[in-house]
Parts: sequence; structure tokens; C-alpha cells
Amino acid sequence: MTLLKNILSGAVVLSTIIGTQTVTAFANTHQELSKELAERDYPLSLSGSYLAALTANKGQDHGAAALFYDHALQADPNNVALIERTFLLKLADGDVEGAVSFASNILDHAPKNRFARLALGVVALRERSYKKAAREFNYIKEGPLALLTGTLLHGWTLAGDKKFNEAIALLDKLEGPEWYHAYRLYHSALIADMAGKKNLALEKMNAAYAADKNSLRTAEALTRLLLRYDKIREGNELKALLELQAGNRPNIKVLLNESTDGKKPKGIITSSQEGAMEVLYGLGSAIGREGGEEISLVYLNLAHFLAPKNPLTLLALGNILEDGKLYDKAISIYEKVDDKSPYKNLALLQSAFAYNASDKLDKTRTILDDLIEREPENLLTIGSYGNILRSHELYEEARTIYNKAIEQIDTKPAAQNWQLYYSRGITNERTKRWEEAEKDFRKALKLQPNQPQVLNYLGYSLIDMGLKYEEALEMITKAVELRPDDAFIIDSLGWAYFKLEDYEKAVKHLERAVELRPQDPILNDHLGDAYWHVGRKLEAVFQWSHARDLDPEPKDLEKIVQKIANGFIADNDG
Repeated sequence: MTLLKNILSGAVVLSTIIGTQTVTAFANTHQELSKELAERDYPLSLSGSYLAALTANKGQDHGAAALFYDHALQADPNNVALIERTFLLKLADGDVEGAVSFASNILDHAPKNRFARLALGVVALRERSYKKAAREFNYIKEGPLALLTGTLLHGWTLAGDKKFNEAIALLDKLEGPEWYHAYRLYHSALIADMAGKKNLALEKMNAAYAADKNSLRTAEALTRLLLRYDKIREGNELKALLELQAGNRPNIKVLLNESTDGKKPKGIITSSQEGAMEVLYGLGSAIGREGGEEISLVYLNLAHFLAPKNPLTLLALGNILEDGKLYDKAISIYEKVDDKSPYKNLALLQSAFAYNASDKLDKTRTILDDLIEREPENLLTIGSYGNILRSHELYEEARTIYNKAIEQIDTKPAAQNWQLYYSRGITNERTKRWEEAEKDFRKALKLQPNQPQVLNYLGYSLIDMGLKYEEALEMITKAVELRPDDAFIIDSLGWAYFKLEDYEKAVKHLERAVELRPQDPILNDHLGDAYWHVGRKLEAVFQWSHARDLDPEPKDLEKIVQKIANGFIADNDG
């Protein structure tokens, strides 16, 4: 049995661990890490390399993990498990060509390995070797996601080979779970459009839109088809709906500009490579939303390999990396969006979010100031800037930013503008402008009645200030009904009862809040206060002690420590 198998089975305890300096090198770029290892004449210990790979992989640094698996392979070059893991991590890191070098070896041991077949097929498709690509994709059948992926990509290789009828027939025969339906119809419509089959393309795209009216991509594709095929009334109706719902999105702005003055917009797809990219981008984005980050990165990097300049895949890749807290890598991806692309400003906005998340506020502000100067009417950018400043408790500056946005829409705000009034209301409340804050909160509720966040914040604030108890309690109760599993809203209801001196009800709701969010210091602190007032003083001290250990804000920590020492004092509440 190899050492790796012992490690995997837990049969041995490793006595050698790689040095701390090597582990900390994960923070460097992969090129720097590789150079550092080479300069140190890195000892090719299987255990050390494997543990380093596991550490990097746990931190979602797929490139560093793949590098360490490479080193492990030098110590155990025939280990199939290591080969497969290195291959997949290279794909997840975007090193498609490096990954493909492992594919043949993998297929010798596992001929149906879907990712090896997928990578080889994508490489062949990019090279326009359609028959070779089709053979690879035809192997990908095991499991619902694999079957859908392989079949859709097979269809696009047939389309690339001008076998349009065969491609559409292949997709028509595809059977599987209910969620297959919209994907199958959407790609059948795009292939029919490429083949010049206008009626069939419209029929299938209409059916795809009916199957999933929440898909902005499908709605855009249908609008483009309708306008290009002289279905002007239907196309303009759908275009108007898109403008209302998503007029600030770059792709919708492009559609609106392309279709002015009777001009016909372009199609979404112009080649089989772009069609395959659309498959991998669509599925990869959906997988990422469901929590499958590694597989999502594999799909999105393969999509990027097929269409390197496509901004959609770059933005999606950046988002996944941001979610994994790999902010520098995300920023480097966003920087690849072409300066002339309509998506460039969105890429810059996402870069600002990444810089902010990595505690580089000055860089964040520089980007956002520039964006607002370039697009002074972009409410998304202005609102985002305000939210970032508010997150840093720069309430006066955030309030000024929100004012800029609200000045543009105050005469005729739309329902979706509730967030601007809500956000400005928070800054007004935090800067002791309560009358203005209440006015903003009520304006937000007028635009979006029964919005839980607004009901909660306004109700909590009213009770905290000793105002309009009955109305405030109704608001928070309604918010809890709308969000029954939101710990913070439930905490607000418990704290409202605490303020009303109904301590038994306070305990009931605050216990539920802590059950939902046991690691939140404020919720535990509130529960301790409630326990104290119903005579459960030992439990109160326990909750305060737990709150103290959960890293509360310094101002809250001071009050909690005082309560542990002296019990509850009125001046120390909340």
C-alpha cells in the first residue's frame, strides 16, 4: 500500500510536515511559489507535498494545490488518484493545456472519465476538429449533469460541421430531469438560428422563454431573434420589459443601442465555439450558485479557453474567486475584460468590491470615483459606493453619495429604488437625523410595501427610541412572518419585547435567534440580558461569557465584560 493510500485511509500518522515558510507561500502567485520551490531545491517528499496540496486546496487556491500535487507526482508518478486530482485542479485554475497533458494517462485507467473527455473535446472543438470533438463528447453520459453537458456540446460540434439537422435532432431526443428542458430548447433555438431556420428558431426560443421566464439571457436571445426576423411588435414589447427590469445591465444596454431606429440586433452566437462556450458558461454559472465552486471553475475556465475575450466568462470566474476570498486572483481576471467592452465598467465595479473585501479602501474609492465621473447617472455604481462607505461606518460620506443617487430619481422613483431610500435612512439614523431617517424608511415602504429589512429596521429603531410601540411591534412581527428563519429579524422581535419589559416573550424569541446564529456575539449578549431579567442569572453570565469569546466590537465588548463582573445595569443594555 502506498503512503498516499495510508494517508487517505488514516492508517498512519505523518511525522514529517513541510516547513512553515513553504506553507505561507500559498499567499504568493503560483509563479513565485514555483520559483521559490525551485531555488530551495525542494525535497520531493510525498507526504509533505500532499499535505501542502491539501492545505492549498482547503483555501481554494487551486493553482497552488495543483503545483504541490505535481511535486507529489514526482515522488509517486504512477499514482492514479494523484494524477486525477492534479488534472482537475489544473482545469479549475485555468491551465487547460497543462491539464490535457494528463488526460491520456487518466483515460488509460478510466476510459469514461467525464472531465478528461470534456477537456479533450473542448481542445478539439477550439481547433475545429469537429469529428474528434464529437467522439469525446459522446462519451460524457454518466450522471444528469454530464449527460446534459456532453449532449449539448456534441450538438454544437455537429453544428460546427454544418450538420444542423442532426444537431437539432440530437438535442430533441435528449431526456432527463425537468431542468434539462429550458437548456435543451435554448440551444436548439441557437443552432436553428445559425442554420437559418427562422421559424424553428423562434418556436424553440419562445418555448425556452416560456419554460424559464426568469432567465435574462433567454429573454435577450428571444428579443434579438424577434427583431431580426421582423416580429417587430413582439420584439419591442419584450425589449421594453427588459429595459424596465434590467436596463442597467451591460448586455441589455448593448441590445437597446443595437436596435434603435429600426436597426436589427446581432445574434448572441456566431460560431459553434461560441455556442459551446455558452453551454459551459451557462452551466458553470448555475453550478456556482449552487455551491459547486470547483466544478464551476472547471466549466468556466473551459468556456474561457473557447472564447478568451468573452466578458461574461471573465466576470463569472471573478465572482467565483471572490466568493472563495481569492481577491487578487479575481482582480487579475476582471482586468482581462477589454477596455472597449461594454462590460468594462461592471468589471471595474467588481474589482472595487474585491479591493474593498481585501481592506484596500483607498484603491476602492479611486475606482468608484472614476466610475461615477464616467457614468454619473449609474445608480448601481452610486448605490454600491454608498453601501461600501456605510460598511466602514463613514455615514456622513455615504449619506452624501446616496443623496446624489436620489436626486436623480426623487421626482419619479421606481419600486426597485426602495433600497436607496432605505440605505440613506440608515445613514440619517446613524448621524442623528431621525425625522429624515423615518421619512426615508416610510418612502422605502411605500415603494416596496412589507419589505422585511425596512420593517425590521424602522420597527427596531422606533422601539429603541421609545416611540410608537404598537406600530413598531406590528412591523417587526410582520417582518418575522415574512422571514421566519432570519436570526437578526427574530432578535429584533425579542429585543422589542425586552424593551417593552415582556421578558418571557423576549427569552422565547431571543433563544430562537441564537439557535439560528449561535456564533453571533450580539444575539448571545441580548439573550443574556433577557435571562438576567427572568431570574436565570447563571445562564445570563454564561451567555455573556460566550458573547465575549465571539469577538464582539470593542464598544460592545466593554459592556459585556462589565455585565459579567457586575450583572445587568440599565446603562449597559443593548
